[in-house]
Amino acid sequence: MSENLSPSMGGQQGARVLSALATRRKPYIARGKVHVPTDVILPSHDLAIVVVEGGAKDDRYTLSDGGHLFTTLDLQGYRLTPAVIKAAKRAAAHRGASIQNYEIIFGPVPLEAVPALISHVAELEREAMLATFKILAKQERRALKDRISGLLEQIAEAGTVSSSYKMQGSTTAMHRFDFALALPGRKKVLLDVPVPDPQSIAATILRQADIARLSSSHLAQFITFDPQDNWPAPSLAQLQLAGVPLIAVSSLRETILQ
Repeated sequence: MSENLSPSMGGQQGARVLSALATRRKPYIARGKVHVPTDVILPSHDLAIVVVEGGAKDDRYTLSDGGHLFTTLDLQGYRLTPAVIKAAKRAAAHRGASIQNYEIIFGPVPLEAVPALISHVAELEREAMLATFKILAKQERRALKDRISGLLEQIAEAGTVSSSYKMQGSTTAMHRFDFALALPGRKKVLLDVPVPDPQSIAATILRQADIARLSSSHLAQFITFDPQDNWPAPSLAQLQLAGVPLIAVSSLRETILQ
């Protein structure tokens, strides 16, 4: 036997494992429906539970999320916009399910198919929640940018505000910044609004650092973030590698006007 492989467990060890596994949550009945806990972790950090109901007429059953997806979004204060619902429907359809009365529904299927479909529906719950969270993140980013645009317009007064501003860096590469604010006296402010995503962070560091190497006295560079986006501390530390001021949105106005 390879030294990397454990020997077969004896009866005592096996019994201990079985005893530990016996504590796993078992299916239960609530409100006339069978609820099946799973091991699938949802983006909301709880475990997916598949709800099974039906069988009264023709021994066919439907599996659902019991409305958990949309209830979670509602409890977290998100608006169920058409784009969010569309994203959930698309994810459900990809796995052969549908959205009915704000529930993810799969089936009906015969009873013998139910056990094998539990994990399938649980994964579907996870994918649908990921899809809706992605849309919600885009909506929140758009709202944040609108908020910052309005703030920059107030700061600008006699200046001008540009979004998606292009500028050539020290390496002759062209970069696109979220905002540029042209102030009187030929002073230009370049501003980026990244999100807590590795790709967004890397792109922000690259363009900000490249422009900083120009060492232009007519440029001021900033990276701003919204603390409500739950930025991890290591991600904020990474942004500081760009070598330009990193400021919270709440401090943006006073920092630019200094």
